[in-house]
Amino acid sequence: MKLTISALLFLPLGALATSQWCTIINSSSKVNCRAGPSLSSRVIRQLTPGKDYYFQCYKRGDCYNDNCTWDRHIAPGVTDCYVNGYLTDNHCTMAKLGKC
Repeated sequence: MKLTISALLFLPLGALATSQWCTIINSSSKVNCRAGPSLSSRVIRQLTPGKDYYFQCYKRGDCYNDNCTWDRHIAPGVTDCYVNGYLTDNHCTMAKLGKC
């Protein structure tokens, strides 16, 4: 299938989005990766600031520091979990990840 540039302009936001490697930022201590996009969801694991992790998409949820998006972390053999977008770098934008 071949898409022209004009056809790409009419695709919905997220249609070209892909999973991204993103760095954990804005924290000096480990970051909670939660079962859902909520500050009250149980913690599945903790991620280390400064390290890169693989994220698949985003969902809207509880806001933290004015950021209401939560990025879904995926890795082989482990349960998916969510990190608030305030804690991921600019590789994990809504446009780059797309909605879950």
